[in-house]
Amino acid sequence: MKIRVKTFAQIKNILGADSSLEYPDGISMKELLKSLRQRASESENQLFSREGELHSHLVLMINGTQIYEGRRIHNHFK
Repeated sequence: MKIRVKTFAQIKNILGADSSLEYPDGISMKELLKSLRQRASESENQLFSREGELHSHLVLMINGTQIYEGRRIHNHFK
């Protein structure tokens, strides 16, 4: 499954420019975030807490719909 990751502002400096990434079909949001955390490398603390949770000020969207609000993910990949 191809997932397009669009980045803006400071996140672009951490994760790089927009990209299409290949993941296994049925990947969970948790697995995707783990992959992005690894990609962030030494800057991961700017995106994630020590517990591996995405910081609440960040926005996640799927197909133009916001799915992450505060600490709740409202949707997952199907």
